[in-house]
Parts: sequence; C-alpha cells; structure tokens
Amino acid sequence: MTVIKKLYTVLFICLISFSIHSCIVQDSEADTESYEILNMLIDKHAKPLLPPPPPLPNTFTYDSVNIKENYYSGHWSSKSDSIIYSNKLDSIKKKNEILSKNIAQIIAIDPYFAVPWLADSNFNFANSPEKQRLYEALKAIQDSIPLRIDRLKITRNDSLTYWSKAQHRRRKGADYVGVDIVASFSRVAFDEKKQKAALVVSFNRSVLAGFSAIYFLEKKDDKWVVIDTKGLWIS
Repeated sequence: MTVIKKLYTVLFICLISFSIHSCIVQDSEADTESYEILNMLIDKHAKPLLPPPPPLPNTFTYDSVNIKENYYSGHWSSKSDSIIYSNKLDSIKKKNEILSKNIAQIIAIDPYFAVPWLADSNFNFANSPEKQRLYEALKAIQDSIPLRIDRLKITRNDSLTYWSKAQHRRRKGADYVGVDIVASFSRVAFDEKKQKAALVVSFNRSVLAGFSAIYFLEKKDDKWVVIDTKGLWIS
C-alpha cells in the first residue's frame, strides 16, 4: 500500500469516528435551543402566586341586574366608577410586577428531558399542518436525555434544584417539601430550520395543583415565544 493510500485510509477512519461521535453527542445531550426554550418558559410561566384583583365594590351602581357581567366586562353605570376600579387594578398590577421580580422561589426541575408520552394521544391540528408535523415528531420521541441545570440561565431571583421524590414529596399530604414549584419538560421537537418547536411542559405547585400541556413555539426576532398550547391535564 502506498503512502497516499495509507493516508486516505487514516483520514477515512478519522472521519467515520468523528461522525459517530457527533451523532452520540447529539443523541445524548440537548442543544442550546432546547435550553433557551426552557429559560423562557421558566421565566414567564413559573412566576410566584400573587394577590387577586380587588373585590367587587359594594358602593358601585350598575346599569344592569347582571352584576357579574358588568363587573367583568367593565360596563359601568358611571365614568367615575370605571376610573376608580381601573386605577385600583393598575396599582395592583404594578405591585405584582415588583413582587414577581423580587420574590425568590425554589423551583425543582426534573433531571431529564423526558419522553413526551403522547403515543396514545390522537390530536388533530387540521388547521395547521406545521403544528401537526411538530406534534407527530413529538409523539415519535422514545427516549429521555439528561437535563443540566447549569445550562439554565433564568432572569429572576429563583433558585433551581433537581427534583427528588424522596426529598421533596411528603409521605402524607399534597404539599411539596422545600420547593415552591416542580417543573418537568419533555424533549423538544423542532422543524428542519429550528424556527418552530413543540414540547410537553408540566408545572405543579402541589400534587393537587398543577397542569401539563403541549407548548408550540416559534422563534421571532431571535427569541422563542409561545404561539399556542394544547392542554393535556389539570389538577
């Protein structure tokens, strides 16, 4: 064998080894886009519980006997009533924004990008072929991969820890121990250009207070945003 043939043989072996290694890395570890999506979801959807809007004022008058309809739709009998309520609501919203930024929660994250467990589901997104393709790609995922907390970069003051059933779940009762929210995320299904994505998300404040949904996302101005959700369960 000539020197040139030997060189080509070595290069070919190196190329095959590199390709295999690349495939293993891609299959065993989530990419940057997946973590960017999780950062956004935790920042926007794992906020602390805040005070409710002001109660229905007893002194206000209404132009209909259907008080609830007027209250929630804003059909006040006088302009002053509407202004007073709007000012109260704006004041509470501003206080809640400050509270949301300053309250530090402990969020427990499931240590894996989980299998979506959608094999038995049969949703039909007939009005959106793109959502249907993402949903089918999500259903096809059959394995989980590790989720690394050190790659999560949230903007609030919350602390992140790995979820542990033995450590954070009470033997009796519905409350969690030492954490405010338990969050879990499935692996993410992307379109070919990685501009659209879907995953299953679950947020729980206790065993009896939580929800799970399929989140459909799109990248706009280089940021991931939620464009739609499909509820799976709520408790």
